Amino acid sequence: MKNLIFSLFLSLFFISSSFAFSIEEVHISKTSEKRYLLFFYLKDFPLQEVILALKRQKEEVLLLCEIELYRKNLFFRDERLERYVFFKKAGYDPLRNQYYLEDEKIRIFFNHPEDLTNLLTKFESLLLSFPNLAGSEDYYLLIKVQLKFYTHLDAKLRYTSKIREVVYKTEKTYDLQKKLLY
Repeated sequence: MKNLIFSLFLSLFFISSSFAFSIEEVHISKTSEKRYLLFFYLKDFPLQEVILALKRQKEEVLLLCEIELYRKNLFFRDERLERYVFFKKAGYDPLRNQYYLEDEKIRIFFNHPEDLTNLLTKFESLLLSFPNLAGSEDYYLLIKVQLKFYTHLDAKLRYTSKIREVVYKTEKTYDLQKKLLY
């Protein structure tokens, strides 16, 4: 009986984790000698929860992205060479009576929170400057994304009187095997 319950628990765990917030379709392209552009999007993004959190018009929704370049070491810890942090903030501006999406470069205004969700799920044209990478098969990128917002909804999207903080985290490793040579 214990084995049956344990196997049922494991199967539910793997099924639920297969539909989790994740990083997909990572692409990197070289623009100049030491500059690269990174593109990726977020799969299974909790759009409904984020839209409802934005409609509360209180706190901002924060999307934080950390990108780290590592050199692989056979016997020791991998060496971190570079670290970049990018962010996206979405919220409501009561003076303009509009929703906004802000990143390092610009602040864009929208009339409805549904209009900005497409831009919130994509990271495009992230400019990275790497040192000279000799033998690119020895390097990899570690991409971490954290989504944070506040809501009155519980995990089943039912209204509660308490405000709770929701944090989703995901990460992905991207090997640079001969992808930066062209």
